[in-house]
Amino acid sequence: SLSLSLSLSLSLSISFTRTLSSCRGTYKDDHWNTTDIVTQDLKTPDGMTYDWMSEILYWTDAGLSWIQVCKADGSQKKTLLTGLAKPRAIVVDSLHGHLFWTEWGTTPRIGRALTDGSLSLSLSLSLSLSISFTRTLSSCRGTYKDDHWNTTDIVTQDLKTPDGMTYDWMSEILYWTDAGLSWIQVCKADGSQKKTLLTGLAKPRAIVVDSLHGHLFWTEWGTTPRIGRALTDGSLSLSLSL
Repeated sequence: SLSLSLSLSLSLSISFTRTLSSCRGTYKDDHWNTTDIVTQDLKTPDGMTYDWMSEILYWTDAGLSWIQVCKADGSQKKTLLTGLAKPRAIVVDSLHGHLFWTEWGTTPRIGRALTDGSLSLSLSLSLSLSISFTRTLSSCRGTYKDDHWNTTDIVTQDLKTPDGMTYDWMSEILYWTDAGLSWIQVCKADGSQKKTLLTGLAKPRAIVVDSLHGHLFWTEWGTTPRIGRALTDGSLSLSLSL
């Protein structure tokens, strides 16, 4: 007789497959309900970023010279970093536990804080028609403690009014605009390999990066306001109509 044996191996991975219908590509007013999640200890809240892995919201407040955090529902609010000089833009690297921000003080700078690594992360990406995420139980960075944060300056030169900031988590590259110097600069997460990517811009402000497709978008507040787009290597700069 002939027997057939079939074995299945189940891993602890979580796979997210995105179909065309799963991409939230529309937005309607009647689908949005707003609520206040933070109303106290605010003066001039400016930059904001969200850690989608831990569901933690970070924001800067130039008027109060600090960075605060809370959970997505507004709970567990606390002050994370104090004594900053007019903090503005802020971005978080969810994968490596890095937080970056700009300051507009007397000595403009870009700062970085990182955790002690106690909440480790295991993440594998397979980029094809689907995106597969493998996460360990210890990967959920759901807490924040003052003694876990060490700050360092990663950029202190060639800055005037660093404003918008974005982070490419796939290449570990930080991008920022500087309206005072009319350019966009980049560096690695540790501040190395800093270079000027685009020049001659008219008061560039907000900036975002599309890590998957290599696109960079930014706004300009010049005489003719615009939204620009370029490849992340700085080539093929386009102007989008407003």
